[in-house]
Amino acid sequence: MENFLNYFRNITHLSPESENALKEVSKFYTFPKGYLLHKPGEIAKTFYYVTKGIGKLYYYKGRKEIVDWIGDENTILFSPESFLTQKPGYNTIELLEDSELIGIDYEDIEKLYRKFHDIERLGRLHVTYGLLLLQEKVNSMQFETAKQRYDKLIKEHPNYLERVSLKDLASFLGMTQVSLSRIRAVNKNPKS
Repeated sequence: MENFLNYFRNITHLSPESENALKEVSKFYTFPKGYLLHKPGEIAKTFYYVTKGIGKLYYYKGRKEIVDWIGDENTILFSPESFLTQKPGYNTIELLEDSELIGIDYEDIEKLYRKFHDIERLGRLHVTYGLLLLQEKVNSMQFETAKQRYDKLIKEHPNYLERVSLKDLASFLGMTQVSLSRIRAVNKNPKS
């Protein structure tokens, strides 16, 4: 629970009352590998903080699976557009390992927004942070080479190589699996 609260403390200061209120509405979950936290057409009722495990958020474009987000320990996993609008979403969230999560339901967070100004500010800042991450990903796809995107991923999330399939990593990085394999081969043998 302390890491969960630290995640929010890194975004903004919370009063002890607000932290206690967040603890009161938090629920603990354990799900197996392959569990779907969200399915297309559903309304996301909960956002999850990952205490142990890893998951991916993806959608289908035709028959092709596109991975939008990978979340491991100390990150959030949820369907943003569905959770924020409370309308059916188009994506799927799948756990890639047995996972332990802390969840807060939409109705509970909305009540806390009305009651605690600092939690409402936290929500606004968290959405702003999410928009910045999205813009960073768009910029990366437009202005960085595939190798630069791979190198950045390995620097920021080296554990993904052992925990996420090459197919999912390639999709997340916006490249084919063949391109990812070539980049990895060059990185392993730079003189080739």
